[in-house]
Amino acid sequence: MTHPLKALAMAVRNLLRGGRRTVSTLLAILVGLVGLTLLDGYITYSMNGLRWSVIHSGTGHIQVVKSPAFLDEGDSDPFPFMLDNAGQIQDRLRAMPQVADVVPAVSFTAVASANGKTTTVMVTALPTDKAARYLEARRIEAGKDLAAGQTGSILLGRGVARKLGVAPGAPVSLFALTEGGGVNTQTYGVTGTTATVIAALDNTAVFMDLSDAQALMGTQQVPQLIVFLKETADTNPVAAKLRADLGGLTIRTWEQLSPYYQQANSAYQLVLAVARFIVLIVALFSISGTLSLSVMERLREVGTLRAFGTRRAGLLTMFVWEGLALGLAGALVGCAAGAGISGLLNLFGGVTMPPQPGTSEAFRILFTPETSKFFDNALWVVGASIVGALFPGMLASRRKIADLLRA
Repeated sequence: MTHPLKALAMAVRNLLRGGRRTVSTLLAILVGLVGLTLLDGYITYSMNGLRWSVIHSGTGHIQVVKSPAFLDEGDSDPFPFMLDNAGQIQDRLRAMPQVADVVPAVSFTAVASANGKTTTVMVTALPTDKAARYLEARRIEAGKDLAAGQTGSILLGRGVARKLGVAPGAPVSLFALTEGGGVNTQTYGVTGTTATVIAALDNTAVFMDLSDAQALMGTQQVPQLIVFLKETADTNPVAAKLRADLGGLTIRTWEQLSPYYQQANSAYQLVLAVARFIVLIVALFSISGTLSLSVMERLREVGTLRAFGTRRAGLLTMFVWEGLALGLAGALVGCAAGAGISGLLNLFGGVTMPPQPGTSEAFRILFTPETSKFFDNALWVVGASIVGALFPGMLASRRKIADLLRA
């Protein structure tokens, strides 16, 4: 039995005899892997950015609420879902080493009115100092942010400000349901307008201090606790522990609270799978075609090997080694080129993308392919190379010795 290194060396020597044909096959694999690497880098960067936006737009890593019904009904009527012992729960959560902070919050639907115009808005209220720290995805477009200790002020999403025709400094009245079923109204000064990458959020968002929101609603309680972790990777383990420790409460992770993220991730992964399949098909047929032509040119050589006692299995193994050599070389060069081009694009500041569906702003992306995906792509290409070598190998091994020598 031929030693693997010797067999690989012989395969490389045979491929070098192919010259341009071998080079063209390697180029086809290289182009496919570079494209796959850039696509993976784009998807990884986009999903990391979307994950950050979801977490830092008020969702947090984990939310603790009274029941699952709050997630469907709490915005319109949060009062049945108020937490009776929110302070004690916060103390327990803050004692966990993975937890960075716990933020009490309330969100509710209200009606905003100004200049004779009204619109329905979604109010998000956190302690002002916590909001400034953790709502990093919220960008102040005009005016200024809420200040700690400041009451009687609100921030408007730029879409809300546009609908009402107001600017920073203008008064806006909010109408909201109170705990007793009545309606309360209060006028607030607009300190600024905010913008995010999600246009739909900007068209309904209003931010205010938690104490102002509680006064407007006539309650001192909150229906949800937003948990921010030190590391996003700890989300699922911490959520599992909280479900065990806080059995009577509902625990939801940022991913569960963001169907948009799940849909985007599923769509991107489908695109990546299709792209990988196309690259594999190209690699398979390129290598199969290259080795098929090589077989046609080496029929007498193959016949001589058979005449000197080389078995069909040995002949098939020889061509499989050639396919393996092509696949390894293509995978190595393709992955290296993909990493190099990604780094070069990042060095020049990435690529500016137009606004995506559901977003309002163009954004700049970098290419950050995952290291594990390099290994996966290379493994699939090598596998396709071996499969692509089987057909010409079987074609050559099944022909009679006499026919091979007469070719």
